[in-house]
Amino acid sequence: MIQGLTLTVEAQEEDAEVRGQALAIAREIVEQLPVGVLGVAADGMVVIANQAAYSMLSPADRALVTHSVEDVLPPAVREAYQSLCENGNREERLAELPSGKTVRTRVVALGTHSNSEGRLLVLVP
Repeated sequence: MIQGLTLTVEAQEEDAEVRGQALAIAREIVEQLPVGVLGVAADGMVVIANQAAYSMLSPADRALVTHSVEDVLPPAVREAYQSLCENGNREERLAELPSGKTVRTRVVALGTHSNSEGRLLVLVP
């Protein structure tokens, strides 16, 4: 019985290690994307943002992660985000950044393929 439990614990540890490696790879992939990516929790808090999102949205001294998406998005992007959320995420909207550049915004509801809740905001230059 103890040997069986040991094998079970070892299998769970191996599974956790594989999942951890997969998560690290996924984070690196998101970081390398040439588009801005923000993960927004169901309560509206930004939980992940890649470097492209920081470059587009945030002055060097301002954080995006752990803040409300409503507080960190420039007005035009915030309006596009709200509109896309209300319309079921079926389209893209153009929004102007404070820099004057225009981005295409797209919002995708999370949870279709996982237990995640929230939204993914993608900003395409």
